[in-house]
Parts: sequence; structure tokens; C-alpha cells
Amino acid sequence: MEDNIDSVKKMESALSRFHNALLNEVNPLNEEALFQLWDTIKKLTLPEEGHRVFIQILLNLIINDPKSISKSMFKAIRIWRKSYKQGFDETLVEELVKMLESLQDVTHVRATVCRTLLEQFEVDLSPNALITIIKNLRIWFKNFDASSSDHSRFESLKEFLKLYVIILQRSKNLFCDSINNQSDDLEIIQEDLKYCFVFFINCLAGVDGKCGLLSLVLTNCIGFSFCIFSNKDGKYSQLLLKLLIFAQTGIPFDNLPILSGITVSSEEVESLRNKPSTAMQILRGVFSCCKHDPHFNAERMDATMKVSFNILRDSCYTEDASQRNAFKSMEMWWNDCLQLSKIHKIDIFAQFNGMVDDTMKLIYQYWDNHQANQSVNKILELMLQIDVMQNKDIREGFTWKTTARLLSEPIYERGKYRLLSVLIKKLGAELFLSMKRDFLLTLVPCLENNNLAPAASRCFIEVTKSVYTSHKTKEAFFWQQHIWPALDAAITHSNEVISHDVFRHWIQPVIQYCSHRLKDAMLLNTSYSQGLRIRAMTHLPASGYQAEYSTLYRELVLTSLTSLNDVARVDAWSIICRGRAQDVPLSVEDVRIIKEHLPLDFNSDSPAFRQSLVQCLRELVERVRRFVSNSMKSKDQISLMKKMEMNLEFVVWLKQTCLKYLVPAASFQRKVTALSILKLILNSFPCKKLSNPSIEHRHNDEFHLKDGQLIAKYDGELQVDRHLASQMLQAMEDEVPEIRQMAAEIILEKVAKKEREFCLKSMQSQSELLIGSVKQQRAELGALFAKCLFHIHYAGKQDEQLIHLVRCYCREIEDSIQGLQENMLTTARSNSPFGRMYALSLMISTVRKHNKYLLDNIDFTDTIARASKAASQCITFFLKTVFSCQRTSGDYVGSADFEEISSRIQSMIIADDNGKQDGGTMLSDDYAVVLACAWQSLRYGAALVSEAESLLLEVPHRSNDDAVVERNCRTFYSILSYCRHSGAIESAYESFVSYLCSLGATATTRPLQILDAAISTLESTGDVTEAVTGATITRRSAGNPLLVKAVLTAMVRTRHAIDELYSCVTRLRTVADSGRNLAAASDKVDLPAVDAMYGLKSLLDDSYLGPKLNNATVLVPALETALRCIAANVWVVCNAATHLLGAVAARMLGQKHIEDCSSGSSLTAGEFFGRFPGVLTLAREILSQEDSDPRVFPLLSILSRLRCGGKIFTAVEESEDFVVVRKRFFHLIGNKSHSIRTMSARCCLSFYSVNECLVKSLRCLIALKLRSCNDGDLLPSQNSLHGWLNFISNLMQSLTCDEDENTKFLLSEVMDKLLFCTWIADLSINTCPFTASIYINMTRNWAKDERVYWLRAAIESSLDQIQGLHSVGASSYIKAGVQRLMEMNVDIKVMKFGVWESCFHEAQLDYMIESLTNDKSPEPNCIQAAIKLLNRPDPAAYKSKHFHIVQSKYTELIVTLFKCAPFHSICEILEKEDALKLIAHVTEMSGDCEKYLNWRCHQINALSTLLSGEFWRRYSGEYPERNRVIEHWVELAISNPTFDGVAECLRLSAAKSLTTVGEWFATDRDKSNLPLPLAENYRIIVACISLLHDENLDIRHAACKMIYSFTHGKTDAKTSMAENDHIPHPKYALSMFLDFIEKSNFIRCSTTIRLLIEKFFILPHPQTSTRLFEKQSFNAYIENWSITEQLTPILKNAIKTVEISDLQLCEWLKVAVEKMTILVELLDYRNTCCKENKVNTQNNARVSEFSRCTLLFVELIMSFYQLSPATSPDPNLHHQLVQLLDKLSQNVDFWDASTFSRTIIQNLNK
Repeated sequence: MEDNIDSVKKMESALSRFHNALLNEVNPLNEEALFQLWDTIKKLTLPEEGHRVFIQILLNLIINDPKSISKSMFKAIRIWRKSYKQGFDETLVEELVKMLESLQDVTHVRATVCRTLLEQFEVDLSPNALITIIKNLRIWFKNFDASSSDHSRFESLKEFLKLYVIILQRSKNLFCDSINNQSDDLEIIQEDLKYCFVFFINCLAGVDGKCGLLSLVLTNCIGFSFCIFSNKDGKYSQLLLKLLIFAQTGIPFDNLPILSGITVSSEEVESLRNKPSTAMQILRGVFSCCKHDPHFNAERMDATMKVSFNILRDSCYTEDASQRNAFKSMEMWWNDCLQLSKIHKIDIFAQFNGMVDDTMKLIYQYWDNHQANQSVNKILELMLQIDVMQNKDIREGFTWKTTARLLSEPIYERGKYRLLSVLIKKLGAELFLSMKRDFLLTLVPCLENNNLAPAASRCFIEVTKSVYTSHKTKEAFFWQQHIWPALDAAITHSNEVISHDVFRHWIQPVIQYCSHRLKDAMLLNTSYSQGLRIRAMTHLPASGYQAEYSTLYRELVLTSLTSLNDVARVDAWSIICRGRAQDVPLSVEDVRIIKEHLPLDFNSDSPAFRQSLVQCLRELVERVRRFVSNSMKSKDQISLMKKMEMNLEFVVWLKQTCLKYLVPAASFQRKVTALSILKLILNSFPCKKLSNPSIEHRHNDEFHLKDGQLIAKYDGELQVDRHLASQMLQAMEDEVPEIRQMAAEIILEKVAKKEREFCLKSMQSQSELLIGSVKQQRAELGALFAKCLFHIHYAGKQDEQLIHLVRCYCREIEDSIQGLQENMLTTARSNSPFGRMYALSLMISTVRKHNKYLLDNIDFTDTIARASKAASQCITFFLKTVFSCQRTSGDYVGSADFEEISSRIQSMIIADDNGKQDGGTMLSDDYAVVLACAWQSLRYGAALVSEAESLLLEVPHRSNDDAVVERNCRTFYSILSYCRHSGAIESAYESFVSYLCSLGATATTRPLQILDAAISTLESTGDVTEAVTGATITRRSAGNPLLVKAVLTAMVRTRHAIDELYSCVTRLRTVADSGRNLAAASDKVDLPAVDAMYGLKSLLDDSYLGPKLNNATVLVPALETALRCIAANVWVVCNAATHLLGAVAARMLGQKHIEDCSSGSSLTAGEFFGRFPGVLTLAREILSQEDSDPRVFPLLSILSRLRCGGKIFTAVEESEDFVVVRKRFFHLIGNKSHSIRTMSARCCLSFYSVNECLVKSLRCLIALKLRSCNDGDLLPSQNSLHGWLNFISNLMQSLTCDEDENTKFLLSEVMDKLLFCTWIADLSINTCPFTASIYINMTRNWAKDERVYWLRAAIESSLDQIQGLHSVGASSYIKAGVQRLMEMNVDIKVMKFGVWESCFHEAQLDYMIESLTNDKSPEPNCIQAAIKLLNRPDPAAYKSKHFHIVQSKYTELIVTLFKCAPFHSICEILEKEDALKLIAHVTEMSGDCEKYLNWRCHQINALSTLLSGEFWRRYSGEYPERNRVIEHWVELAISNPTFDGVAECLRLSAAKSLTTVGEWFATDRDKSNLPLPLAENYRIIVACISLLHDENLDIRHAACKMIYSFTHGKTDAKTSMAENDHIPHPKYALSMFLDFIEKSNFIRCSTTIRLLIEKFFILPHPQTSTRLFEKQSFNAYIENWSITEQLTPILKNAIKTVEISDLQLCEWLKVAVEKMTILVELLDYRNTCCKENKVNTQNNARVSEFSRCTLLFVELIMSFYQLSPATSPDPNLHHQLVQLLDKLSQNVDFWDASTFSRTIIQNLNK
């Protein structure tokens, strides 16, 4: 007895230890240890009790964690499976099921346990055990029906279905053998199977794809069920067919047998009716389980496959929500074909030949469809696998033929490359390239198209991969003959997109295969630019190039760091920052390079460059941190000490540099870069963990002491101290929101707790001052301070402070609203509510993003509800008083027009004695204050309502009924519909969407009901009544579309409400159709059709919803609606229809395709009509109507953007509609409308092949040739003639030199016949100069024969007659005729053209400019003709009213001649007398060009060309008027050297002209040889500095080339590729320029020094302003303080060599005292505001710039001469200046002003 008690205790102890070991997740035991514990339990229990003991343990595990079956349970089952070898009998199953029945609350746990047991005991499960489980399944399914929660419902069903799938998989022979022996159970089991089968179908139809995993399991259950049904008589194919037809068309079916005596009818699966997507899922399930069918029958399978294929094919052509499932099912169909081919040796291509063709048509049509493209690839892969299995010779099979067909398609055929990449895998590179040897070269142009590049690049990758994996022995051959030629063509391509993207699409993926060859081909090849070589270096392994090409590495990196090319600089930074490895420290050379070049890149205006630079520095800082961390753990720390110190010192330097550049005067680019770098430094440092004394491997106590001191020292310098926190607070006062936000994030995330109090105090005082301001920037800053306060309190869980803060702001908002109602202007100016509303919205957002523990606080949630109500009241108030109009009943009727809004605001400000209000608009400051307060309150009120109501939805104890939701939606809708300020509308829309998305978790349908009501209003109303006075109800056309888009965006995001989206689109289109029947309408009547069309446009344009509507079922009806409404008689309807047409066209045609000779869509006509077949029918209907139909031109504008493609879409191109449409295009070529003729000509090129177009042209020209030139009645109409000429002209322009022989022959025939129609150019026969000019232009550059002589005679006779002609096209004819004669080398005499005089001269000049520009090296006769023309200006041209155009082109010809022609060739022709005459002509014209920008630009360039070094030395000599030429150039180019208010074109011309005259700086260093007076050098210097800091990127680049010319002594503006590599970026160029002028004589002039100091150092007083909107500076990119810092050391050295008079020095001292006095007053005022808690009205940026420049000025004049009271020219002034410096040094520091003052004083004392 005692032994039994001990045994029981031991067993209980062992069970307890085993159970605890399973549950222990902190220190889990491995399975071997657990198995040993289980062995102990087995020895203590009887064998028959082993199962029961395990089941008890299992149930205990489930009870401990019932909602998520833990890993412990599965581990226990595996151990039990390993321990017990016997089977799983029905007795054990019954006992297990009985014990599991106790877990009623979590039903899916039972299924999970059973499924796990079945998986573990797959072999040993007995038939009776299976039957036992099956008997209980039906009961469990019935229990499942009673589930309440959706989530638990799906989870439970999913687990039971997984169990059922396993049962059906295990029951292949069960129903044939075992069940027949269990006659009592057979009928019950069959009934259970039928019940489950019907249940699965109905459930799948209910889910309808919304739950992907659940749908997949359901389809598997259905598929295995069909396998079970097939075992008896194999007639399940009939049932499958009926089910599919019922789901597709709704045709019912009667009782069909599925098992012996068991039938099913359509009534039992009623939910399947009209659910084609569910039908596709059923097919997928059947196909996936087909291979499990043990009763395969070839004939039955053949019938099933054919029936299912026909249904699948029809479903794939239906572009709706089920199309994706249809293609997935088609993929499964071909997978089954592959299995049939493998297992049963069926010849698929022979047996299913028609289906192969149909599948290929599907593939060709949908290879680029976003719903089908992945399935298309997989289908083709399956077909290729079947072909490989069935054909030994691949050249005779399906794969080879398909590849040849695809290769014959045009290179821009979208989608073919995706299929070719699949074929290349099967064929291999050698076979594939044997079919088209230049295939890789044809891929190069595809890189410029975003749609083609990824797919085409996939082909390149597959070819390269095949070469290096399958053809290793021929690697060199393929590289030289195929791979490298394609890479070289792409890398050196003239298109920058191609040369840039080749690295991303081609080189990066294949670098693993050919890195060694790429290294030799690019890095050592000097013919490539350094930018390309450095780009290649970034893709190579670092160890390779740094070890083998160290010298080359240094050369490329250093050159690239100064390059003008941003990409090259980023690549250089990437190479430096990544180093040789991730933990290699920075070397001394690395640190030197970074410190020299990094400060110059802080101010880049390219966001992409800044982001890339910060990413590189992130790697660099992480590299330093990793090195320091590893060094601290290293045993050999002594040798690493210096490296550690140097690397940590570099990080400190980087931090200090960032802080230095955070001055308010810095540009946005500099500050955002500095803050980004500072943030990543603070994320990695300080190294507190590294300085932990418990680190292992400490052997030298003395060294460890130094080591710890080193880390502690730099930790102190890298931590967030008081100084950094203060600077971040000052950075939060910046004008740019992004800067403020970044500074706030650093304070909240990085400031230590001991600095929090300092920040809290400062933020609280500033927030109270600023948050009520009407200035948006100040109010937003106050709100940001308040948000930071809230965040700090929230992080510390200081609930009382939080609730008090929120309650205070809520109360202040209510008080502000009351004040607005009583006195609008006073309250708006001093206590605007929108700042506090913005602050509350930010606070609530903080609560929603972080831990929501405050939601349980009733006081907090009630206060939030009060705030939301107050915001709604504020919105209502401003809508009522300012923005909207109401009827007498109180309902909104529309938005107030601008005149009404102005009158209302004015009535609140000004009233006369009689109480009458002035109705005019007053743009006063008071007016701006009220308007700003109004729209900002709407904007931030909407944000507060959105955030507050979204938070309240998450409060457990609050009830959010539909009435609250509707009220909130109405609030947003009112802003969208009745406000007229775009900023408020856009912000309210975003807030509305955010609120609606937060409703997604609730069950409310109120937003959809509101949307339904809005559309119902449009459906039920023809038009609304007249608006009240002052209202404009057309604003509703903006409100309704935004309402529609907001609701649908939120519903689709949160609930996947695609059906509601399509339903809404259909209803809107129906309403829009009503607009076409309107005969007339008042401009004050709102039209529902207009609202509907704008609603459709907004949906199609939306980046989120638009792609979901990109199918034919939506776009074709929308296009039809737009075209119908364009024909309406009401302008607003036509206008809305035009906008809708643009949105539809963008969705249909996609991205604009760009290539060398064409533009438009990359879609071919076949592809387009294959996707949108309804458009073809619509086109035939429209084009068959009268030519005057308004729909014709809009339709042609879409069709003209198509391209003529291949012939694979035979079903489309051979259809009757297509033939009719093509013929109508040629009919419309002769339309009376010029636009229609032009579009029709383009459409002909899109719908006919090149050869067909040439044949058509040939026939037309033959007909024109046969016309009688003497019989005017037989001449064609001018419309027809113009249309055909336009068509032929466009055709010839589209042809390239790569056409085939047949095309070239037809082209020569067309050109030959065209020259026989010279009568068209004769105005005595063809009286239309316009068509005659087109013909003449078409004949240019053709061969010379007698027909050209006829053309010459016709042109000359016509030009003699044109003097009195005033018809349209006369000027075009003169230009075309004159230029054609000049091309024939005809010496044109000066003719009397009368009013067309200027056209004659302009034509001559244009021709010469074109000839010089087109020829790379102009011929001597061309140069001679240009010089002859330049020296023969006709005085009559000056008298014409268009003389400035002629003179502008005259100067342009001068510039072009010297730019394009070699100077030695010009010298051989141009005599000195002619050169002087040329100078005189240009000089005489300079005084007349001031009014004309284009002429002035050319004049500047012409003067600079004549002043260039080579021209001046050869021709000017002692020319007495050279100073006059210089004066003209200075006056035109740099009279205003700062370029304030100067047009961009003039600034660009000035930069280019300075490049030309840069030789003055480069060569003539002696003052006596300078053509420009030394006093004017100031203008040159300031102009160069200003242009280097211009806002326009092109101007800065031109200025950089100018500096390169200065510093390298270039005498012209031409630069080679190698020289372009050395052109510096703007900041480095400025450094080079200042260094250059310091070494030259140009700055060593007292006048120049004085002017430079006055310009850059002595700034005007930064006045404070109380205006609502501050005036912006002309150039926001330039940083005056930065230039001053760079000029200071240069002027220090220069002034020592120049004599400065005492008078000038005294003047500077007076100015210094004056500016220092102002500076001290400014900083005293700022400190007073801080102490007394007043608003600082200063502009921080201007004060900061004034402070820095003033202090530099003081340092300059005092340190240069080391002044003391004894030596100073004015001791009193000197004494005053020292006192001011001392006072400033004792002031509170503002951006280092006081520190700088102390530095100056210390230098003086030294």
C-alpha cells in the first residue's frame, strides 16, 4: 500500500515537472531532456494508462493558454509520438473527443488538437478512428453556426476546415473499402459529407474572397469532396459543370447524384447564384486536388478539362473583380495538364490544340494587365515545361515558335519582355541569341521607359545569368560580342535616363557574375567620364578596387567630390563612408578629405542628394561606433588608442559643424541637412555602454583608466547638454515647419531628464505667447511647443498636468469663439482660436500613437468631447458669417462669392455714419487678419474634430451612435462644399479621410448612407433653384467629389468595399449622362451632371482608388459619358466633360511614352482595343456620324496617341469595326477643321503599318501628279491637300534609318513622286501659301535634278508676286521659300517685300543659324555665307515694327558662328575691316535692346563673343572704340551685379557671357593690360558670387563653368567630356574663385575692397514688422553670412597691400559703432522679451545675418590694423567700439554672437 502511495506521489511529481518544463519559455528544455522526463512518467504508469495521462497533460496545456495554442502543446505531441508506437484507435478518439467537449468557449481549439494529432499519427490512424471523428464534424459545424463574433467565427471555421482537409486526404480508399464494411455507418457518413459539401459552398460564396486563407482552405475542402464523389460512378464532372454555369448565369439545376442515393440541387447552394468569382475558386480547388483522385479516367478528365477551360476562358476576358481568380484557375488548369502529361503521358498540345491557341491569345492580350501578369508568366512556364517533356528537338516545338513570334514584335511592345524572360530560361543564352544576335542592343532604348525597363532588364539579366552558369567556357565570347556592347551603348547613351538607369537595372543585378570584367572595362578605360567610372566603382566590391587601384581610387574619389554632378558626388561619398569593411576605422586621410569637402555639401538644393548624403554619413557614424565598440572588447587596446581618439574626435567635429550651421540666417537646405546628421549622431552616441567598467579582457589597469577617461571625455562632448537643448529650442522658432518638427523630435527623444525642466519652462512661456497669434507660423510654433509639453508630461504619466493642460486649452477655445462673436477683429488679432485647436489635435494624436492609458480617465475623455464640440461650433460660426450663404429657413444654399465675402469682412471692420457698408474689396491688414483667422480656424478645427472623434471611438465606456457619426461627417462636408479657400479644403479633406478610416473598426454604415443620400440628391434633381444673393452654388462641384472620394477611400482601405466603389461609379455615370440633354442653363444654377463628372474625375485621378478602377467595365462607359457630354450646349457641362475625358485618357493610355522620333502612349492599337474592345464600337459609332460631330476631335485626340504595333491581335485588327474606323481616318484627312485634319493624319500612322502608309501616300501623290495644272476645277480642295501633305510629312518624320529594304524602296518612290508636284509651290496655281510652304519644307535636303530647278522657278516667281499678298500663310511661305533657295545656293537679291520685309531677313538668319547648328564642323562656304550675311544688314529692317526680332536673330547668328565654327576657319574668311564693321553693328544695336529680353540676351552673348581673347587680339588692335564695347557689355550684363529682380534669361546670359570673357581673369594679370577699369572689378566679383548662389539650377551650373574658365585660363565656353568632370559644384567653385582672386591683382584695389565691404559686411538695420505676411527676399538661396565668412580672410590679406586713408578708416569705425549699437539693442530687446514674457517681433533670420556680418566687419577693421587707442585715427570711436564688444560679450548668447565678441576681444588683447 505504501509502495502504491509512493508511486503515485512520484508520478505526480514527475508530471508536475514535465508540465512546468513545457510551459517554461524563458529557459526551455530541449526535446531530448523532455523525452527523458517523459520516460520517467512512462515507467511510473501502466501501459494502457499512457494515453490518458498524456491527454490530461494536453488538456492542462490548452486550459492554460486556450486562445493561442502554444508551442508547448505541439512539443508534447511530438514527444508522445516518439514514445508510443501503437496506433490511434477509436476508443482513444472517443475519449479525447469527450474530454474536449468540455471546452465550449473556444471551439477551434478542439479542431486544432485533433488536426495536430492526425498529422503526427498519419500512418497509424485506423479507419474506425477516422469515422469517429467524421461523425462529430457535423455536430461541430452546427456549433460553429452559433458563433457570435466575426473574428472567432473565421478562426474556428479555419481550424475545422484544416482538420477536414486532412480527413479527406486520408480518406482516398476509406469510402470504397472501410465504409462498405460498416453498413450502419454508410448512410450517416454520406449525409455528413453532403452536409459539409453544401456548407462549404455556401460559406465560400459568403466569404467571396474577403478572407484569403479561409477561402483557400474552403476551396481545398470542396476539391477533395469532388475527389470523394468520383469514386463511385465518376459523374462529378456533370455536377461541376452545373455548379459553374449556375454561378456564372444563375441557371438552376435539379437533383444531381453525388454519392449512392445522395443528390444535391441548386436550391441548396442558392448563395452561389451569380457569383463568378466563387466559381473560379471552386475550379481552383478541384484542379489543386485533381492529382489526389485515385479513380482517374482519361475520357472523363478530357471532358472535364474542356468544359472547365471554356468557362475559364470566358471569365478571363471579363474584366471585373473575378478576373484575377479566373487567371489563377487557368494557371491551375495548366498545372493539371502538366500532371496529366507526366503521370498519364497525354499529348497535351495534340489533344488540347484549340485550347493552346486560345491560351496564347489570352497571354498576348493580358501580358501587361496588373490583375493577370503574374499568372500569365506562370501559365507560359507550365506550357514550356509540357513542351520540353514532349519534344526532344526544341527547335521544332512550341517554345521555339513562340520565341520567334515575340522577337518579331516591335521593341516597344509592352509586356513581351516579361514573356521572353521566361523563354530565355528554357532556351539558354546561346540558342536564344542565335535567333536575334543584336537582341541585347535592342533593349537599350527600353531603359528610358519606366514601364518597359524592369521587364526588358529581366531579359538582360536572364541572358547574362545563362552565360555565366550554362556557357562558362564561352564567357569571353559572349561578353565581347553581346553583353559588353549593350552595356557600353547604354552607359554612353546621349539620353541621361538610360545612362543613369543602366547601373540600377543591368549592372547591379549582374555584377556578381562579371565584376572582374566590368572592373577592367570601365575603371581603366579613360574614354569614360569620371562620373561613369566612379558610378561603376560603387557597384564593385570595396576590397577589389581599393587594393588593386589605390592611386586610381584616390583620383576618382577626390575629383568626384568636387564635381558638379550630384550623382558622382553621392557615389564618392558612398565609397568613402562605407570603407573597406563595416568595422574598419577612419584613416587620417579619410578624416582630412571629409573635413575639407563635407561642409561644402550641406547647402545642396537637391533633396535626393541630401537624403543620399545623410544615408552615407549614417553608415559612416555606425562604422565609427562599431569600431569603438569592438576596440573596447579587444585584447590589444593599446595599439587602437590613437585610432579610437581620432574617430571619436571626428564625430565631435561633425556634431559641432552641424550646430554651427543651425544659425537662423542659414538656408533651409543647410539647416535640414545639419539636423538630419545631428539626429543620426545622437542615435549612435554617446557611448555609455562602451564605458562600462565591467567589460571583459582588461589586463592593463593604467590603460583602462585612460581608456575610460577617453570614452567619458567624448561622451561628455557628444551628449545632449544645456547648450544643445537651447539651440534646439531656438531652431524650433524657424519659419519652416520641417525644421521646427525635426528640432522638436530631437528635444523629445534625446534631451536628458535633467534638461527637461529647462525645456519645459521655456516651452511653456513661448507657447502661451504665440499660440493665440493670427500669424500662422507663430500659432503653429506655439502649438508645437504645447505638443512638446504634453508629450513630456505624457511620457512621465503626469495625469493631472495633462488633464489640466487640455482643459485649459479647451476653455480658451470656447472663450475665443465667444470673443469672435462679440468682436471679430479684436479677437482675431489677439486671441485666434486656431493655434489652440492645432495644439489639441497634436496632443490627441500623441495619445493615439502611444500608450492609450488616458482613455480610462473620464475627465480626460469628457474634455476631449468638449473640445470637439467647440471646434464644430467654430467651424459653423465661420461658415455662417464668412464663407456660406443660407436661405431664410436656415439651410445652406451655397458658398458666398468673393464679393460677398469681402463685403462681410469689411462690414466687421468699417462702417460709415449712416450704417451703410462699403461694398468694395479692401485688401487692408485688418481684412487679411479676419480672413486668415477664418480659414485657419476651419483648417485646424477640422483636424481637431477628426483627432478628437477618432480618439473617442476607442473609449470603452462611451457610446458612439450613428447620429454622432453623421453630425461629424456633415461638419466636414460643409467645409468641403462651402469654403472657398483651397488650403482649408485640402486639409479638411485629409482630416475627413482620417476620421472615416478610424470608423473602419466599427460596424457603422453611416458614411455610406451619407454618400448614398448625396448621390440620391443628384439623381432626383434636374437642377437646383436659383441661389440667394451673393451665393455661388457651383462650389458644390468641389464639395461633392471630395465627399465621394473621402468616403470611398476610407471604406476601401478599411473594409475592402470594392463593390460599393463600383456601384458609386455606376450611379455617378448615370447622373452625368443626364447632362447631354440640357439645351441651356443659367450660370447660377448648379447642375448634378457637373457634380457627377467631377466626382468621377476625382476617383480616376486618385492615386489609391484610380488603379482599382483601371479596367474596361469602368473606363469605357466613362469615356462614352465624357464624349456625349462634350456635345452638350451648356458650357459648364462641356468643361466638366473635358476634365473627365482627360482623367479617363490618362487611365487608358498610361504614362506618356518618350522616344527619339515619336511621342504619345506606348500602347499599340491592338493592345488598346484588346483591353478596351468597347472603345472600338464607340469609335465606329462616332466616326460614322457627321464630320461636325463635337465628339470627333476628343476621340481622335485619344486614338492619335496609339502606336502601330504587331499583328498578334488578329481578332481585333481583322474585325469589321476596326476596318471601318481605319477607313474613316483617311476620310477625315480632308475635314474643314484644321485640328481634325491634324489628328486624323496622326491616327492613320497609329492604325496602319509604315508600308501601308507609304502605299497610301504613293497613291495620293500619283493622283496629285495627274491633276491638270491649267484647269483649276480639277485641283483638290485646300483642306484635302493640307491633310495629305500633313500626313506625308508626319510619316517621313517618323521613319528612321533602320527600316527594311521594302520600306526604303517605297520611301524613295514617294520622294520621287513628290517632286513631280512642284505646282503646289507655285502661288499662281495653288493660291494657298500655307499648303505651299508645307510642300516646300517637305522637299528640303533632297537630291538636285531638273525637278528641283522647276521648284526653284516656282518659288522665285511666287516670291516676286507676294509683296501685296495678305492671306494666311504668306509669312510661312516667305520663310520656307527663302530658306529653300538658300539651300540651293541661290544668290538671293534684296527684294521689295513691303510688309513682309522682316520675314525675309528673319528667314535668312534662321537658315544660317540652323545650318551652323546642325553641322558638327561647318564647311567654309557655310561660314563664308554667314559672314557675308552679317556684314550686309539692311537698314530697312530697322524700320519694321518687328525689327527687334530681326536684330535679335542677327546677334544670335554672331554667337552661333563663333560657338560652332572653328576660330581658325573664321579667321581665314573674316577680314579685319569686316570684323570692325561687325563690332560697329553690334555696338549700335546695344542701345535699342533694353525693352526686349530675348534680344538683350543675344546682345549680351554677342558682345561677350566679340570681347573674347582670340577675337580681340586678332581684330581689335588699337581700336579706339573698345571701351565703348566694354561699357555696353557691362551695362547690359552686370549693371546690377546682385541681379535682384533680373529675369532668369538675363541672368543665364550673364553667366555664359562671363564664361567667354573669363580670359581677362585668367591671362591678363597685369593691371595695364586689363580692358576693364579696375574699379569695375567689383561688379565682376559680385556678379560671380551672386550667380553661384542663384536659385535657378541651370544658372548655377553655368556659373560653375564660368569659374572653371576663370581658374583654368580657357578662352572659350566649350568643354570636353574630361573637362566636364572637373567642373566644380557651386560651393567648391566659390572657394576656387575666392582663392583665385586672392592670388591675382583684381582685389588689391581700395575701391574694390570698399565696395565689397559695403555690399557683404555692412547690412541694413533688420526692421521689425507686425504685418501678417512678410515680404520675401528675391533670392532665398543665397547666404550672405556664409559669403562674408569666406571673404573675411581674403580681405584681411588684401588690405595689407593697399593704402587705406584715415578718412576711410574713420568712416568704417563710425559705421562699426553704429551697427554694433543696433546689434546690442536688438539682442537686449530679445533678452527683455524672454525675461518679461513678451512676444518677440524680430525676424530671427535677418537679425542672425546682421549679427554675424556686423561682427565679422568689426573683426576685419580692428584685427587687420591691430588698433589701439594710441594708434587709432579716432580714439573715441575705438573706445566706444570696445565697450560695445564688451557689453555684447556679457549678454545672453544668441547663436554664438556673445562668444564671437569674446573671441574678438581676446584677439585684441593678444
